[in-house]
Amino acid sequence: GVSIYTYPEGSGQVGFDYSTTDFFKAIHDGEDRFWTGTYVDNKSGLVSIDYAIPIQDYILVGTIRLESLRTVLESIIDDKNVIIGITDSTGVYIVHTDYANVEQRITDPYVNQKHLNYDLVTINNMEYYGTNLESKYQGWDIVLYEHVSKQQDKVVRFMILLSVMIVVSTTFVILTAKRINKMIIDSLSAFVSKTKDIASGNYSSEMEKSRFKEFGEIGNNVT
Repeated sequence: GVSIYTYPEGSGQVGFDYSTTDFFKAIHDGEDRFWTGTYVDNKSGLVSIDYAIPIQDYILVGTIRLESLRTVLESIIDDKNVIIGITDSTGVYIVHTDYANVEQRITDPYVNQKHLNYDLVTINNMEYYGTNLESKYQGWDIVLYEHVSKQQDKVVRFMILLSVMIVVSTTFVILTAKRINKMIIDSLSAFVSKTKDIASGNYSSEMEKSRFKEFGEIGNNVT
């Protein structure tokens, strides 16, 4: 559970013990991936969420500052009569058209109570047609409230756009993790190969340059 590397350098605490965290316990117990709940990062002061996956005997953890998703949502939604968001398993907003709801970790008023299928609901004394889509992933839901003046066909288009955004974001995280995994394995293989050469008496063997400077430094110090 002790961190051995952070990227970018200086962005985390090398040597910090994460063995008591939810993500470590989940991966250690056999989960193939895990999203934490939202929290306020002590260092940055920003609302964040972590994503963890196992890589051989290690755990790769990525931290997403939820504020970075604001511009993505704003590029999709430019209508003040539409409220759209993503909630975690407890109903707390991870994404919302009004970012203040994310900062204050507001719970959606309906998502935990009933399944909405373009039902008439009241939010802040205004009437909306509410829809929520269960993602079947970590208990997350996509919620959309459209003012009664809007048309239902626009709701369908927004739901499709959000679904695509989630799929693309998740795919990006998985592909990035796989690439980092390959880089680590290649560096370890090169280090093992050099140590074998030295053990057999080939002291002139040179280790291939690694993208992780730590592996390079270790390899160059083995003579």
